[in-house]
Amino acid sequence: MRGPTQPPGHRLLPLKLNPGSGPGPLESGPENGALNHPVTACCFSSPRLQGVTVLELSGLAPVPHCGMVLADFGADVTVLEKIKVQGGDIVEQRLNRGKKSVDVDLKSAEGVKRVREMCKSADVLLDPYRPGILEKLGLDPLTLMEDNPGLIVCRLTGFGQHGPLSQEAGHDINYTAMSGIMPTVAGTRKQPPWPPANLLSDFAGGGLTAAFGVVAALFQRTTNGGKGVVLDVSMTEGLAYLSTFITMYKNIDYLWTVPFAAFGSECPIYRCYETKINLSLQDGKYMSVGCLEPKFTMNMLEGVN
Repeated sequence: MRGPTQPPGHRLLPLKLNPGSGPGPLESGPENGALNHPVTACCFSSPRLQGVTVLELSGLAPVPHCGMVLADFGADVTVLEKIKVQGGDIVEQRLNRGKKSVDVDLKSAEGVKRVREMCKSADVLLDPYRPGILEKLGLDPLTLMEDNPGLIVCRLTGFGQHGPLSQEAGHDINYTAMSGIMPTVAGTRKQPPWPPANLLSDFAGGGLTAAFGVVAALFQRTTNGGKGVVLDVSMTEGLAYLSTFITMYKNIDYLWTVPFAAFGSECPIYRCYETKINLSLQDGKYMSVGCLEPKFTMNMLEGVN
């Protein structure tokens, strides 16, 4: 598979992942097994977004994840990197698979002008900033859309562009709490509640929801005369939407609240158990058990004698 071409002044970010950085292709070429990876095979072998140009303003976690998803499905994604300052990056950015990168100084008039010019021919702009920052920079989405009526501006924040919390800072744990599902996800045995790392709001309610919104907007352009749109993606609301099953079935107590409820973390046929090398020696590992249906429950009971 050939990667995207490298225009003058751009650099192609490597597809290699650092050891231990999680599942994903190690190289871009099929000879190294990337196309055989169960997560990425469908993306790289079927680039449905080929021809779509995406500009990604550099940020943390959710927007880079959104850009990576779009790149995995064939979009031409260019990260507009901030000018590096020594000691400025707390965490190394590793969600740049398949993207290109160009340095832009958004604090200079020249840098802002350069971004505006790039937006004139782009399909999508990914905005990682709090509400109002683009406007202060001189990159008001409505102005950008005057130059390029087909531009889709995806604005991804914790609480959305409007409302009393829109200007508040936060992290995944805060947005997950505000979505209302933290206690359910943590389970009845986990007090105080704790979310699974930063997966729920940053990546499920945020990055993946934003990517879906972008694809929906791209499809809408085919039916509305090619008009773009400003997408207001709230991680809190995205996660609340993702949790529709939980909210719709919350009144069924045997699923959530009674002792040994199916999804309450204490159900003996839907939980994790510590494993042993033999009857007396634990190996420090765990095994998941999920056999809610009676026939599978019987199979499990027979298996453990």
